[in-house]
Amino acid sequence: MFSAICMTNEDQVHLDHTSFIDGHIEATHVLIEQKSADKDLRKPIRQSDGTQLTAFQQANRYSADLPYSLRPRWVVTCNFKSFLVYDMEQPNGEPWEILLENLESDYYRLNFLVDTGNINLKKEMVGHIYEGYSKFLVGFRV
Repeated sequence: MFSAICMTNEDQVHLDHTSFIDGHIEATHVLIEQKSADKDLRKPIRQSDGTQLTAFQQANRYSADLPYSLRPRWVVTCNFKSFLVYDMEQPNGEPWEILLENLESDYYRLNFLVDTGNINLKKEMVGHIYEGYSKFLVGFRV
C-alpha cells in the first residue's frame, strides 16, 4: 500500500515578516496556497507586506524559506473554483487546471498528493484524498 500522508496547515515561514503556508504535505512534497473564490489565481494579489504576487509567486516565496529537503515538487493553488497545479520539475511550464465542478470525475489527477512511489494508484484510493481535501476546503472561507 502506501504510507500515511499527513498534511499540515498554517506552518510559519519567516520572510521579512511571519507568514503562513496554507497547506504542506511533506511526504509527497506538495505546497498548497488557498485563495478565496473571488480571487483570480493568475493575477497578482496584494500581500500583507504590500507586495503584489500571484498565488504561485506567493507559494514560491514560502518555498524558498523551507529547508531544501522540504521544498515542494508540486505547488497547488486553489480558489474554490479551480486548482492550478504546478510541477516544479518544469518551473517555467504552464500549470494544469482542474475545475472544482469537475473534481468528482477528475479527482484522480490529484494522485500526486498521496503517491509516495506507487505508480499504479487506483482511482478508489485517490477518492479518499478527494474526500479529505473537500473537508480541508470547508475550513476556508469562501
